[in-house]
Amino acid sequence: MEYIRLDGPVRPGARGVMKTRAGQETPMLVSDVVPGVAFQDTVFLDGGTLTVRHESHRDGTGSRLELRAWIDGPQAAELAARMAGLEEVLAADLAGLIALVEREH
Repeated sequence: MEYIRLDGPVRPGARGVMKTRAGQETPMLVSDVVPGVAFQDTVFLDGGTLTVRHESHRDGTGSRLELRAWIDGPQAAELAARMAGLEEVLAADLAGLIALVEREH
């Protein structure tokens, strides 16, 4: 991910754009926020949506970060095929988030 820009504070319903390193700006929406626990965004694509949920769960030794993504819409199968490298991109984004959190603490 190159950047996400929101038109206002992070809260459900906030709109903005996101840009992947290899792509162009795409409209997005903050579709859910659970303060201190989860953030979910939905990206609007031709023929469907890509939703990504970021969650943090405390365990006995610290926290576990999870990232889940899914595609919905009439062209979901075609979009998934075009996004064949999405898993690696999300893994890199998650690694960056973990590094940021670990630097802060």
